[in-house]
Formats: sequence, structure tokens, C-alpha cells
Amino acid sequence: MPKLKIQDIENIASREKEKASQYKGMVMVCTGTACVSAGGFSVKDKMEEVIKAKGLDKDFLVVGTGCNGFCAMGPIAVMQPEGTFYQKIQPEDIEELVETHLVKEEKMERLLHKNPVSGAI
Repeated sequence: MPKLKIQDIENIASREKEKASQYKGMVMVCTGTACVSAGGFSVKDKMEEVIKAKGLDKDFLVVGTGCNGFCAMGPIAVMQPEGTFYQKIQPEDIEELVETHLVKEEKMERLLHKNPVSGAI
């Protein structure tokens, strides 16, 4: 297998940025080990299903990511471009999360990540 050159990596990055730019936003669902063991794949799959059912799949891209470093809070999702961080998401939360955050453009308070010391969002 040939080694990747810097130009190859830059080309891949450019293509992926172009693809992402076609969307209003991204839903980045953690698919790192801890989140997966807490149901991250189910959350990602349900997110894709609900977004498609609501006709939002042309506006929002669902992306599985690596670990975000908040393993005890998983499964997690980060809504981009604003960077809203939701924690301990379960498949049964997805309908409400999509409706609240993506359709109504409001934060879903009960799933927002809060600093465990200060309680700040």
C-alpha cells in the first residue's frame, strides 16, 4: 500500500470540508468506546432516522466522532456550528432533541452538559 503524501491528506480534507459546507449544521455523535458501550451507535442511528423522517437530512449531517473526553457523560452529541454539548442521550430522547434543537432552534435544557462543580452550562 502506498504511503499518503501531504497533498493526498490536503485533498481529502478539502473534499470533506466541501461536503460539510453543503449543510446548515452537523450533529456530532460520539462513537468512542465509552459512548458506544453506553449506546452511542443506537443514538447515532436514531438521530439519522429522525432527522431523515423530519426531512432535515439535506440540512443536517449526522457524523460519528471519536472520543470527546467526557466518557462518564455519554452518549454525547455536539451540535455544530454553535457547539452545544448534550450528554447522557438515550434513543428515546432523540425525537424531542431534534424537534427542540434543530426545528425550534432552542436548547434542550435537561440534556445540556453542565459543569459538575459549578453547575454552569
